[in-house]
Order: sequence, then C-alpha cells, then structure tokens
Amino acid sequence: MLTLTHQQRMALYTDGFIHVPGVIPQVMVDEALKAINGSFGDQGIDPEQLTSFRSRSYCPEITGSAVITGLLGETPAWTLVESVLGAGNVSKPTGAQIAVRFPTKHDPPPEPRPHLDGMYSPHNGVLEGTIQNFTMLVGVYLSEVNRPYAGNFTVWPGSHHLYERYFRENGPESLLEGMPPVELPDPVQVEVLLPGLQDLGSLSAAVATPVPGMPSS
Repeated sequence: MLTLTHQQRMALYTDGFIHVPGVIPQVMVDEALKAINGSFGDQGIDPEQLTSFRSRSYCPEITGSAVITGLLGETPAWTLVESVLGAGNVSKPTGAQIAVRFPTKHDPPPEPRPHLDGMYSPHNGVLEGTIQNFTMLVGVYLSEVNRPYAGNFTVWPGSHHLYERYFRENGPESLLEGMPPVELPDPVQVEVLLPGLQDLGSLSAAVATPVPGMPSS
C-alpha cells in the first residue's frame, strides 16, 4: 500500500501541499483525457458559460463519471489520502472539477491571485450567505506544465497556518465579508513533467477533486 513518507507528511503540515509524481496509471490519464476531449468535441464550449466553466468546471456532464472520479478513488492516490487522514475517516468523492487553462493574450501574463474555496461568487455555485468546506483538495495533472504561467496549480506555502490564526481570532463567518486581509508569502507555481507528453503551448488540463469528510451519524 502506497503511503506518504514522514518527510512528505511534514512538508504537507508545514507548506500545506505536496507533489507526488507517478501515482496515477497512464492508462487512466489517457482515458480521462479521451473523455474530456470527447466532451469538447460533442458539446463544444459555450462562450456564455465560460465564466461558470472557469469557476466551477469544464465538461460538467462528465465530472461525476467513473473515468474522472476514479483518478482519485480507484488509484493509489486514495491510499495516500487515507495515510494522512486515516482509513475510513473520509468519503470517496462523487464529483470533481475539470480545470482547463488556455493561453491568454496578456503579455506579460497576470500574476496569480489567491482565493479560498467555499466562498460565494456569482458563478461558482456556492449559495450567497453560506460558507462551504471540504477536508482536502487533490489535483491530478493530465498534461505537462513545464514552466511558470502555463496554467499551473499555484499555492502559497504555509498560508493555511496564517488563515488558521486569522479564523481563530475572527471566526470562520468572517469569510462572508470577503478574503481575509492576511499578508501572504510568495506564490509557488507547481510544475509537472510528464514523460512522453507534448508541450501544448500553455494549455493545461487537470482534475481537482475535493475530499469530503464523513457525515456525522
């Protein structure tokens, strides 16, 4: 059974994220890409829905399909999750976000901007006046991202501790007033090299899967 090492656990605690390569079988990555490309071919991309697609998910009709959710729930990635949170302590996801990032016309490209999942915006599906949450976010890269500003998953290492202190002092309901005024460290744009994959000119595809906690009895 694949588990995180002590060093990886400490990095997750300190930085709030880790990158573990080589976990997802290539055949499952290929099938997920096939489903996503097939969705684009069948459904196209409605320009009027672009803001919603960016905030919620592209290809919404397949986000709950086994070919997408199985990238986490039916691979060694799930044992990595349980090695941190405890076997049986979390539920397998029933949906995911398909995050596709296309090249932009901005030169230079805009700097990354932080956000906290679970906050309301007009297009992300969170009800106004509510705060949503989950236990862990797992991102599965489906294409190579070999340089900054190429659709990278971006993190602010250690910011989870900064926000923890802020919420202990101000309460989680303070999120209803907008992003907390917390000074953040410099962002890190995660780069991923996938052998055999071609550079797609800053087009990146990934599946981000929230891991929910177990419902209380």
